[in-house]
Amino acid sequence: MRSKLDSDAIIILEAMLELSERNMMKGESSVTLSIDTILQEVSKNPGGSLLTMERVGAGLDLLGSKSLTGGKDGLYKIALWYLLHSLQMESVVLGKFGNEAYRIFRHLADKDQLIETDQVSEFTLVERKVAHGILYKLWKDDFLHMQVVTHGPNNGYKIFLWKVNKGSIVENVLNDIYHAALNLNQQITEFKDIYSDVLSDLKKARKMLRALESSLMKLDESLMLFHDF
Repeated sequence: MRSKLDSDAIIILEAMLELSERNMMKGESSVTLSIDTILQEVSKNPGGSLLTMERVGAGLDLLGSKSLTGGKDGLYKIALWYLLHSLQMESVVLGKFGNEAYRIFRHLADKDQLIETDQVSEFTLVERKVAHGILYKLWKDDFLHMQVVTHGPNNGYKIFLWKVNKGSIVENVLNDIYHAALNLNQQITEFKDIYSDVLSDLKKARKMLRALESSLMKLDESLMLFHDF
């Protein structure tokens, strides 16, 4: 994740995670913080003491946080769980499809709206035919939502619009949790099966140890009584 963000954004993200810990424990999916509060928390980090409000605002933009006041001096709202999983998905896209696909996916994630192929190609500097092929692959793998608009004579001209599939991100979050829980349960079962004899012997050993310790305490008490005489 760190390789995908600049150092300012990493410090800001860590500060927001620290500030939002109570909100996340309450089960809230997003958190609203003032830039002054964020700046104060950022300054506690050795690398954040020199960050200005302008740099913090730029970092918040990079993290995809939403300004609720329309400026860089007010309240910011960010869905931390969504951000973290989006960054994870960006890493998956980079590893599976390469740098050009990563630039395209990151651009669509930042814009968070339907964008036509030509605009994606122009902004990401990826040749249009290549960009369309990448977009199609990302759509087939459920990373993107696609919408086709037709116009012209007999609706013969098609415009393809693309957007990050947020529903897929939510589904992936749940799948990750379910698979993690399933894997842990399976590992526990396998551990018990493999080491059942050891665990049984360990229980016996603990029982014997407690008996020995009890006997030792009684001997100590007897020794103390002997010294009293």
